[in-house]
Amino acid sequence: MAILGNRVYLVRHGEARPKTEHIDRPLTKSGRATTDALGETLYKMAVRVEEIRHSFKLRAEQTAYILAAYLEPIAGVHEVAGLLPNDPIEPVVDTINAEKTNIMYVGHLPFLGYLAEALLEGEPVHDVIEFPTSGIVCLEYKEQGWEFQWRIPE
Repeated sequence: MAILGNRVYLVRHGEARPKTEHIDRPLTKSGRATTDALGETLYKMAVRVEEIRHSFKLRAEQTAYILAAYLEPIAGVHEVAGLLPNDPIEPVVDTINAEKTNIMYVGHLPFLGYLAEALLEGEPVHDVIEFPTSGIVCLEYKEQGWEFQWRIPE
């Protein structure tokens, strides 16, 4: 049974090589494997997304395409502006609230934590929701607003 509805999936990119090793910071072998395992888990959970959006950084793009291989988003995978670590969250919050459809965002910290907190309307999520590399948080829109549903890893 597919998980459908008004959900947003916030994903932190997989483990990346240090900048001292490679300026573009591609995923490590471990980062690829962990992201691949996440994709397999999401597939088994029957998660469905309309689109996967990622920042322009290579590690986010690689993470997005690994997950897309499992989730086969209807509208594909797209690079979008405004998902960098220190970008303002308001434009993305506005987009998410306007669309209210199943979209996955692949990005970075601290942006993802601030975004989750804003969607949850100020709930204290900094200590509750962690975003390890290749980690995902699912929020669902209900009548009263966005609610935390689950995260991987727990």
